[in-house]
Amino acid sequence: MLKKVTRHIRRCGCHHGSKLVSTAPCNKKSCRQRLLFKKQVLSGEKCIWKSYHRHRVCCCKGYRRTVKCDRKRGYVITTITKRVLKQWKCIKKVTKSSRKIKCKRHNTVSKQKLPGGVLKVTRCSVKRQNCKCVKSCKTVFLRYKCKKPVQRVLCKCSRGRCRKERYITVWRLSNGRCLKQTRRVDKPILCKPKKMTRSCCSKPTKYGFYLVETTVSWYQKACRCHKRVQTRSVVCRCLKPHKKKICHRGHIVTFHYSYRLSRGRCVRDVKRQSQAVRCDTTWRLSHSTAGKPKYYKVYKRFVRSGCKCIRQTKRVLCYSDCRRCTLSYRCENGNQVAAIRNCWRLVGCRCVSYRTVSRKRVSCPKSTIQRNCKRCNRTVIIKQYSVRKCKCIMKKQVKKSKCCCNKATTTRVCIRGAIRIRRITHTLRNGRCYSKTKDSFRRVNCTRRVLRAIQGRCKGGKQRYIVHYWVKIGCRCVRRVRSEFRKCACAHKAVDLFLVVDLYGKDRRGYKKRIVSFLKTVSTYFLHTSASVHITMVSYNWNVHVHKLKHLKNLPIKAFTNTRTDLCGALKEVNRRLHAKSRPGVEKIVVIITCGKHSKQHKTVALADKIKRKASVFVVGFRPIPKSGLYVKWLASKPIKMHYMELGIRRKYHFSATRLFERICKKACAKPVVKHSACHKHNCRRVYTRTTFYLDRRRKKCVRRSKSWWKLCCCIHRDSVEKKCYKNRLYRVVTSYRFKKHACHRSVRRYDISAQVHAACRPRSKLHRGPCRKDGWRKDTIVTRHVAQCRCKVGRRHQLIRCRCPKQHVVNTCVRGNHQQRCHYTYTLKPTGCTKNRRCRTSRVTCKTRKIVRGKCNRSSCKRSMGSIWYTVRNCKCKRHYKVWKETCCCKRQLQKYRYCDKRSQQHVEVHSWLEFHKRSCRRVSRKIYRPVRCPSPRTKKSKCAARQNGFYRKWVECYWKKRNCVCIKYTKSRYELCRCRRGYATKKCRSGSWVYIHHYWQKSGNKCIARSKITSRIRVTCSSKRHSVVGPCNIVKGNKKYARVVQTWKRRVGCSCKTVSNSFLKLCACQKPYKRYSCLRNNRLVVTEYRFFVSGNSCKLRKFTSYRLISCPKARTKVSKCTGKTQAVIVVIHKPVKCKCVSKIYRRVVQCKSKCRDLLPTGICRKWAASNKIQLCDKYPYFAKRLCARTCHRCYGCPKTRLIYAKNFCLSKQRHFRRSFILAQRTSFDVCMSSCQKNSKCRAFDYDHSTRKCLLLRINRRGLLLRFPSLKLRKTRDCILFERICPTKCPFRRILKQYKCSCIKLGKQRVCYRTAAVATWKRNRSGSCQRRVHKLRVPCRKCEDRREFCKKSKCSRHLVRHLCNYTCGVCKRQPRGYHWRSRCSKSGWQKDIRVQVYYDKKLRLWRVSVRIKNLRCVRCQVGSYQLIGPCKNGQRKITKIVARFVNGRCRISSHAKTYSCKNCGLVTRKLISKCYRHGKKWIRQVVTLYTIRVKGHCIVRRSLAVFSCSPKCPRDRSTVSQCKCGKRIRCFMYYVTYPGSNVCVPKRYTSSEKCASTQKCKDKIRPVDCLFVKKSNMCRSMRSLCARTCGYCK
Repeated sequence: MLKKVTRHIRRCGCHHGSKLVSTAPCNKKSCRQRLLFKKQVLSGEKCIWKSYHRHRVCCCKGYRRTVKCDRKRGYVITTITKRVLKQWKCIKKVTKSSRKIKCKRHNTVSKQKLPGGVLKVTRCSVKRQNCKCVKSCKTVFLRYKCKKPVQRVLCKCSRGRCRKERYITVWRLSNGRCLKQTRRVDKPILCKPKKMTRSCCSKPTKYGFYLVETTVSWYQKACRCHKRVQTRSVVCRCLKPHKKKICHRGHIVTFHYSYRLSRGRCVRDVKRQSQAVRCDTTWRLSHSTAGKPKYYKVYKRFVRSGCKCIRQTKRVLCYSDCRRCTLSYRCENGNQVAAIRNCWRLVGCRCVSYRTVSRKRVSCPKSTIQRNCKRCNRTVIIKQYSVRKCKCIMKKQVKKSKCCCNKATTTRVCIRGAIRIRRITHTLRNGRCYSKTKDSFRRVNCTRRVLRAIQGRCKGGKQRYIVHYWVKIGCRCVRRVRSEFRKCACAHKAVDLFLVVDLYGKDRRGYKKRIVSFLKTVSTYFLHTSASVHITMVSYNWNVHVHKLKHLKNLPIKAFTNTRTDLCGALKEVNRRLHAKSRPGVEKIVVIITCGKHSKQHKTVALADKIKRKASVFVVGFRPIPKSGLYVKWLASKPIKMHYMELGIRRKYHFSATRLFERICKKACAKPVVKHSACHKHNCRRVYTRTTFYLDRRRKKCVRRSKSWWKLCCCIHRDSVEKKCYKNRLYRVVTSYRFKKHACHRSVRRYDISAQVHAACRPRSKLHRGPCRKDGWRKDTIVTRHVAQCRCKVGRRHQLIRCRCPKQHVVNTCVRGNHQQRCHYTYTLKPTGCTKNRRCRTSRVTCKTRKIVRGKCNRSSCKRSMGSIWYTVRNCKCKRHYKVWKETCCCKRQLQKYRYCDKRSQQHVEVHSWLEFHKRSCRRVSRKIYRPVRCPSPRTKKSKCAARQNGFYRKWVECYWKKRNCVCIKYTKSRYELCRCRRGYATKKCRSGSWVYIHHYWQKSGNKCIARSKITSRIRVTCSSKRHSVVGPCNIVKGNKKYARVVQTWKRRVGCSCKTVSNSFLKLCACQKPYKRYSCLRNNRLVVTEYRFFVSGNSCKLRKFTSYRLISCPKARTKVSKCTGKTQAVIVVIHKPVKCKCVSKIYRRVVQCKSKCRDLLPTGICRKWAASNKIQLCDKYPYFAKRLCARTCHRCYGCPKTRLIYAKNFCLSKQRHFRRSFILAQRTSFDVCMSSCQKNSKCRAFDYDHSTRKCLLLRINRRGLLLRFPSLKLRKTRDCILFERICPTKCPFRRILKQYKCSCIKLGKQRVCYRTAAVATWKRNRSGSCQRRVHKLRVPCRKCEDRREFCKKSKCSRHLVRHLCNYTCGVCKRQPRGYHWRSRCSKSGWQKDIRVQVYYDKKLRLWRVSVRIKNLRCVRCQVGSYQLIGPCKNGQRKITKIVARFVNGRCRISSHAKTYSCKNCGLVTRKLISKCYRHGKKWIRQVVTLYTIRVKGHCIVRRSLAVFSCSPKCPRDRSTVSQCKCGKRIRCFMYYVTYPGSNVCVPKRYTSSEKCASTQKCKDKIRPVDCLFVKKSNMCRSMRSLCARTCGYCK
């Protein structure tokens, strides 16, 4: 049997291994991460993917930081332990860091001076203690000043005598310490002796006078003398006897007093006398007074008052005549006047009165009407009279109306640029004025005329004009002025101008002044043009005068005339000159100025026609022009309106002259023509067309130009009529439109029609009465009409009016409870209602009087019954009342005794009392006996000091007794007295983060110890606020950013201790990478825009950085070949940036070999690049300007030293073509500008402004600016100056131009010769140029000088060198050094000092001769005569006359003596010495000697004058006086003189004796005439003894 085997392949297993599908985010709390895996699992015969989860560690937690201190080494070791994730496991990682503690060497020594002379020296240093820097200080106290010396005084007494022992303690400083030394001084105490004094007998006592004996004695006590004063009174005399009178009860009592001395005191004796006083007391008639109608009878009597009789008077009134009758009036019944007459008649001494009455009815005048019209107001006054209270009362009624109206008024108001003309007229109607208003509007159109006047010269084709134009402001045309630059009015290059001036008008006011002003203005305009102008002025009166004008200062206008002038002759002269001197291509202009007052000739018009063919003729006529002179305008060229002009005399000619100047310089074209079309009715417009002709300068033809515009020709609006209400007035407004003067004028008329409305609205009010009702009232209706808002409005109003009143009645009432009132009421009907009338009468209610009833007295009870009946009024009725009581009728005899205490006086009072009957009652009578209470005296006790509360106290116990209710009660009062307070203590507290050390102590305040506390020190607990951050690796990726974990630790203060706090967070540490973009600009600048991402906080911020890079191409390369002949080839390769790329260009050029300043590039290219505004080679590219275009850009500066010079007021920054690129920098202040420009090599000049004090550094100077802009003309600037930088050139050497003949000087025996030579030298001035100067110098006659500059460097062996270098090579002989000679002294005291010196001038390199001549002073011979005055001896005075002569250079002196008598004329001579003063060129001093001689028996004073030379440099004059002895003293006067020829001050003395006291009789010793001369010459001081009387020295 065959077996069939089938083979099947079955899966028995799957692929081993798992696959990670997804990863969940890390959980930061549990640090776990969930992973999703899938793997294949066999299910049947298939592999199925099965998923499962697993967890792994994704982060680590835990961070610890510990800090330890290594005390030995001084290191702070920080250990950081943290867990780090590694292969999905947390591994501990320990990091240690150490930091050495370094303390700064900060040693300080502070010194402080304390009070008491103690010096506190504190030395502080910083040292390391463990891991901290601790500051340690040591304090040493030294002495820098010891105490002041102290004195202590002790008193010691023994046996009544005392002495003072003074101990002086002194401290001396020695080595920072004070050593004490004490010294003792004894001083005994001595007192004054005993002394007794007596006073005068003048001190009053009771009955006499006494004197005081005072005994003063001294005694010692405690080292002091104490004063003991004892006084005793002694009676010395008594009073004198006297008497005294007094009044006593009507008697005069006289006392006689006498005094006597008894037993050392005064005793008084008294005697008394009495006398009675009697007076007449009866009234007696004294006299009567005069008077009418009254008089008085005067009676008198005497009444005793004290001890005197006083008179009393009384007056009795009597009438001699009675007064006149009086009349009074009284009104009766309202219309009747009663006249009452009161009269008096005399009865005895009195007047008795009586009266009579008469009555009369009152009558009033009739009513009147008065009319008055004043100022258009009519007033009607109606006066009516009526009688009221016997008087005529006038009732005045005034009615006002209009009798005429005001005149029409016109007002003009500006509204929106138009003038509103309002005309208000008034019309009179029914006594009232009605106004009528008419409005019309007129537009304000300002002229479009513009006036121009030339101001300034023509520069650069432009000229300045002053323009006057009109602007509309509101409704006014206001003139405004502005300036503008226009093209020059005159375009001619050459002009021949003829001014023909009429000299008529001698008597016309201001004619000459106006003509001269006009001529100057026109001539100035022509001279200010750029053309060459020849001005010829032809003036004519009866003759013709021709002048050529070169300037305008004085116009050659001769005398004016009033006769006819010769215009024809003037035109002939102009025609002749035009024909004779005709320049081809020159514009010829003739201006005729006239006033038309010349002789009319036919030749004048013919001559003008000839002149018109050769030149343009303009005529200017001054008004007024007569009819005979109107032909003048035909003399002008055509068109006449352009060439003829009329002016007034009183007019300003700036605008007219400008208009004339513009007409002359421009070609005259045809006059403008204006045409218009027909008026269109639908829009009321008419089209105007203006055709003008202007000169085309290129084609030199008149070109037509037309302009069209439209204007209104009729009014579009229609007339309208409407009614308007304004302020309750109705107006009819009529608006009409009229076309006038190219404008539609609107007129508004207002008519007041309010009167029609008011007339229709009548009557104003009307009353409709109703029937009278039962209650006495009726209802009336009032209808009113009034005009409101120009309409008639009707109103109704109802009112109740009384028509009947109630009947009369009587009412009785009780008033105030005890008065009866009876009132009668009546009513009266009036238009306003019923008036109530009341008439009342009040009467008092009376009752019976009070009644008292008494009973019998009961002796046993001493009582009896009493009764009282009375009535009272209540509500006007009497009510009866009664009362019963008992009354005492007798008293019982009972004695009572009691005792009580009087609290006020604290005494026992015993009272004895009994009863007494008095006035129907028993009155108790008492008697008091007072007995005082006595208490013991108070006592005090004290204890020892004991501790209590905050100190130690002593207890005081005080016992005292007080009376209370007449009993002595014992009281004890204890108090504690403070002995001392407790000692203090110290505490330490923590307050707001600081350790506060507090010292507690108790302070004595009164009898208490108050607790006090004082903060002695405060130590702030400071924790290090520095945060220590530990940054982890930057490996946490989130998006495009990376983060790092940062752990921060710091210390925080809690109370007074520091605790460590930590915090961790993620910090952004990296952003995405930057990128760049490039672009190219037009100016070949590469723009690089870089986008960078920066970490800002915890986010990334994008910043855009744009940088501009100039395309820096390689520098230009130059290749210069060798010279072939005189030229060489130059190849320049220049690299230019084109579209931000460098493109090279080659230039080839052949230049000369020897030229230093040259352009390597072609000159045309250099100039093109330098003048280009875009390239600006010389300013923007200094490297290329210096290397390639040095000549064009003026960069050929081979100068090592440059200078800044002042270039005047030509500031380059304010010129016309100046560019901002020329400015290097701006500076302030002049010093900074100078230094900045010198330091900066690019600075060529700078502008300095005075007003702003600022400067601009420039890279260009004047020469460079003019080379770039050849047409530029530099103009001067104001408040601005220019400084330029120049290269100073080397100036040439000196040159001898001319040598004169040799001249010699004879100096004694020697002879010195020299010649004068003109030598030219060159010196550099401030502008840098070499300036030539010519000097005339003295040189030796023999030539010995170097002719070349190279002499010092060359060798003298060559023949040519020796010939050219005479001085250096020693070919010529050496010149002598010099001579000195002095002449003899002349008569005038002068001599010549001549010094001749020959020396070699190294600067000029030649021998020079200097001759110095000085005039010196010498000791001269005092030529002349002077006197020597000798003293007066034995009555004789010798006078010697000395004469000095200068003979043959020698001084010969001769003398002659003469003797004069001086007997009894004074022995002493006087000298008057003046001050040193200037006389011409000399300083002199005058010495006048006064002496006396006897001539013919009389003493005469004579003068001798001597003049000495002096110097102001000498010391001042001085005088000294000796002491006064025997009535005399000596005065010494010292002065200084100088001898001629020397300035040595020689002192001279003059002594004189003078009296110092008057011992003799005061008189003059010489003649009075001589003394008057002495006084007038101010010599009294020196001649005091001779002229004492005249000079006023007598006592």
